[in-house]
Amino acid sequence: MRATLRTIAACALLVALAVTAAAADDVLFRAMQDELDRSMSELRIEDMAPPYFLSYRLQDNHIATVDARYGALVHSQVTNQRYLYVECRVGDPSFDNSNFVATWADLNRQRTGVVEED
Repeated sequence: MRATLRTIAACALLVALAVTAAAADDVLFRAMQDELDRSMSELRIEDMAPPYFLSYRLQDNHIATVDARYGALVHSQVTNQRYLYVECRVGDPSFDNSNFVATWADLNRQRTGVVEED
C-alpha cells in the first residue's frame, strides 16, 4: 500500500514539474505572471488596503462541431474561445468569504477574451 502511495506521489510530482517547465516557456504565461507581479506590487487605491490576493486564469477552448444526416456530413465548424477570469481580494484575509455562492451567476464570472492564432 505504501509503495503504491509513493508511486502515485512521485508521478504527481513529475507531472507538476513538467507542467511548471512547460509554463515557463509559454509567452502568454510569462506575460500573465509579469502582470500579476506588477499588479501585486503597484495596484493601490488611495485610502484603501492593498490587495492580499490576486489571480488570473485563462481558459482556451477549441471546439469542433460536426453534424451529419444519414452518414453524410451536413455541417462542420471549428471555434476557438478564450475566457479570462480575474479575482482580486482586498481587505482582511481573516474576513474572506470568497467561497460564498448565492446564485449560479456567481459560479461563472468570466470575460470573453480575444483569440488570436499563435
